[in-house]
Amino acid sequence: MKRIRIGHDYEIGVHQPISKTIGTLEIVIYRFGASDWAAFERYSPVYRFDLINASIDDGFISLSNPELSFSVKTGECVKGKEEELLVLQLSVERSELFVTLLTPEQVNHQITCLAKYGADGRIGRFLVPDNVELTQRMIAVAETARGVERIELLEKPKHGFDGIVTGTIIHSEYATYKSQCKSKDDLQQLSTAVEEKLSALPKSYIILELESLLDGTVIIHAVGELTNQLGIITAELAQETGVAFSFNFSEIAS
Repeated sequence: MKRIRIGHDYEIGVHQPISKTIGTLEIVIYRFGASDWAAFERYSPVYRFDLINASIDDGFISLSNPELSFSVKTGECVKGKEEELLVLQLSVERSELFVTLLTPEQVNHQITCLAKYGADGRIGRFLVPDNVELTQRMIAVAETARGVERIELLEKPKHGFDGIVTGTIIHSEYATYKSQCKSKDDLQQLSTAVEEKLSALPKSYIILELESLLDGTVIIHAVGELTNQLGIITAELAQETGVAFSFNFSEIAS
């Protein structure tokens, strides 16, 4: 059993949930009355739906889209196809909030693995949902801040990582994933369109490479200065080509 201080009760308004991270476990602290509190895992166990925007009424934690509902006391799923949600004990003592982790497994509830991704071979740590079975060195599909992309696992999934994660694995078999990745010819045409847009800017840019992610997003690897004008450029390119763009700037050592 492990007791952890979260903060003060006056810091959280009624129906204004906040998110806290304990080790690898991300939880929601929810105040649904003057003295009514709940603490539960932020993401649903199987499909990883975000519960930060869930409501609590009549003793149930509920989402409207998709329709999903859990018991606020036991975590039992009473609506939807999910497993039991992790619900934590929460207490208030002299205006201070405490949550109690009943077992060590709750601290290490989430599973992660190290993986390589991106055209430049960057390495990050990814969350592995309980319903995804992975083995070392396999190729999988993950969602990152950049989009949906191919990753290469560098180790077997394991519990107990306390650092920042890069993304979440959403599909265990890259070969069977329906990709929207652009072809080389498509990327060449898009590169020409990007160059035309950048040439109109007062600052100089060098395009190193265009990388296509599995969801069709195109990453522009370039050398230059990040400015607000690039946001306008990506919006114009998206409207003209139907493709979502994002810039990644590289630093050249002198």
